[in-house]
Amino acid sequence: METNKPIKILSALLSYAFNEELDPGTYGRIKESVATEGDINKHGKARLFVALGKKDKLRPESLEKLVRDTFPVKPKDITDIQVMDNFSFITVPFENAEAIIKAFKIMKNGKKPLVMHARGKNGS
Repeated sequence: METNKPIKILSALLSYAFNEELDPGTYGRIKESVATEGDINKHGKARLFVALGKKDKLRPESLEKLVRDTFPVKPKDITDIQVMDNFSFITVPFENAEAIIKAFKIMKNGKKPLVMHARGKNGS
């Protein structure tokens, strides 16, 4: 009886399931992304802060509709909607984030911006 047989089975299963991620040929691409730390991933997602929440009678569905009425974005592109008491968060494709922010700036009427990039826990 071979003692490392479960390890070989698990290794083969992981290799099959995560073929591209475990392929050393892709490591250069990963390293490049890390090397360009100051660059922004324009093909990724952006988390946006919305200065409206439950106190404004906002629900996830109404927030999605508000964004879609302000900027033409597909419903499937608005994800991870979180509506808190005083504010909300949405995730959108990076390529749409700036246009959504600009569209809401036009609506603000001299008030504080309604939509902006969300900040991380450390304020960045």
